[in-house]
Amino acid sequence: MPVLLVPTDFSAPAANAIHFAAYVAGRAGAAIHLLHIFQVPQDYSAPTTGIDVGFLPATGTTIPIETMKAAADEDMKLHAQSFIDAYPGISFTVATRLGGSFTDAINEYAADIAPIGIVMGAHPLEGLDSLVGSTTISITRHLRCPVIAVPEQYTAGEASGILLAIDHEPVPNASADMLSQLARLLRAKVSVIHVKTGNEDAPPVPSSLDGPLLYTVVDDSDVTSGLLSYLQHNPVAFLAVLPHHHNLWSRLFGKQHTRELVLQLAVPVLCLPG
Repeated sequence: MPVLLVPTDFSAPAANAIHFAAYVAGRAGAAIHLLHIFQVPQDYSAPTTGIDVGFLPATGTTIPIETMKAAADEDMKLHAQSFIDAYPGISFTVATRLGGSFTDAINEYAADIAPIGIVMGAHPLEGLDSLVGSTTISITRHLRCPVIAVPEQYTAGEASGILLAIDHEPVPNASADMLSQLARLLRAKVSVIHVKTGNEDAPPVPSSLDGPLLYTVVDDSDVTSGLLSYLQHNPVAFLAVLPHHHNLWSRLFGKQHTRELVLQLAVPVLCLPG
């Protein structure tokens, strides 16, 4: 059975990501692994005791790691139960991990379960730089599976297509295979878009993708504006991007966006590793 991995910090964006993952799992016949990563507050000037503890500089006290783990397990159990009750047809696995690095902890857990995708939540008011920010990019660059960033206010609807935004760089076969696999599981059609911002020739249809594909070229001086215009008239379930396409990535996500712009482009972003 395919698996979706959903890291959660118990926040509202993370909760919405779980709801979205349940929608995807229902379509794909997938199970969900919920993962909470807890970290130990430390003061590295504190004397080494040789005991496996976390040091709390505010109070000068220590807490055994086992105590922190037990608390994290209990919080996770309570947090997960509402989703387990809400989606009785979906298999949930609940886990907690101690992680010095959020990204490394996700990497290690994902290596054990080989998920078809990692679903993460983000608050739209913080902009697309946060939505697909440093954590998501880092995870994408270190994993061999897609990462789906879900805006907090996004609600899954009837749209089921996947729109892949491309520039002139080729789509790697591995990325194309992942996209095709997700499309088959979700029973979704893949379409391709290129926003032409100048007099350059549009790139050809990526030969690495299964065809036939709907390929649209939009003329617009701004990549984000061109995508906005298209998505407003052609809603999709995912906007797929390739972070290793540095030119497109920087033009789409490498600047600050207004609250209105982010809310208009409130569609899950599917990041495909290269």
